[in-house]
Amino acid sequence: WPRDLVVATLISWLLVTLATWLAQRICGPLMPPREEAQEIAEREQES
Repeated sequence: WPRDLVVATLISWLLVTLATWLAQRICGPLMPPREEAQEIAEREQES
């Protein structure tokens, strides 16, 4: 069964990578723009 676990892990990694790539292709970058990232950091420091 260890081989099954390794194969399942590799398949899961492949599916996550593919889903992330597709999401970035369709929706654009998953990270906020630099200006928004600075605003988020400022808000987190305030609270």
